[in-house]
Amino acid sequence: MRRAASVVAPLAVLALASLAAAQDPAAVYQQQPGKAFRFAGDSLARYEWTRDIPVDDELINDDRYVLQARPRIELRAGPVELGVGGAFNYSEKENDLPPEGFDEPQLIRDNFRARDARLDLAYAKVKAGPVVVQGGRFFMPIPFTEMIWDRDLRPQGGALTLQYAPQGSGTRIALHGIYATGSHVFEEESILYGGGVELRFASGQDSSLQLAGSYLQWEDLDTLQPQIQRQNTRLAGVFLNDYKVVDLVARLTRGGQL
Repeated sequence: MRRAASVVAPLAVLALASLAAAQDPAAVYQQQPGKAFRFAGDSLARYEWTRDIPVDDELINDDRYVLQARPRIELRAGPVELGVGGAFNYSEKENDLPPEGFDEPQLIRDNFRARDARLDLAYAKVKAGPVVVQGGRFFMPIPFTEMIWDRDLRPQGGALTLQYAPQGSGTRIALHGIYATGSHVFEEESILYGGGVELRFASGQDSSLQLAGSYLQWEDLDTLQPQIQRQNTRLAGVFLNDYKVVDLVARLTRGGQL
């Protein structure tokens, strides 16, 4: 059993609060109409330690810290929105280096490189009435929890949304479709496609109910590096089972908190 604790220093929380507030569980709610140009982003400072890990009849301890910044720029001109952003990570330990005596890493547990600077977002979005089309490397438009889709990952491909969301009503009805490929940080060519339906109803200014159902399917998973395939059952490097996900979500929000 892994025992771990994550601690963020109080000063870091105060310093980064304004940036962290920009990270919303569902990117479709991050819009701020009326602003033609916007600078936003989020950041993270984390320290964790694990004690008494059984390895080869020994108990070892492990400590690490991670610093991350993801600034971005958004530009809106009428129905068109453009966005570009970067991801900058630094950790005491590099998670993609092989252990001593090996030519390559045996297992990569993270969805990021511990010391890296890369393009995080690069997308174009067009909204024409109830239709929203976007392409590039963008925020996941389907409102998953992180049990299904890691918020740090950006789908790379195209997405289409049909929505009914009267301004000021708090009601939203949306149909989503998505196609993406090569969306992981590490090199691969897997394909993802799927869709979902989303219902959101608001009561007053501080409470809402959200219901969502989605389906995702992956193909060409044999292109994934073995080190990031983790617990998926494989035989000779090939997955034994299809990777298809049906996700149902219900969220009740009161006072701005889940």
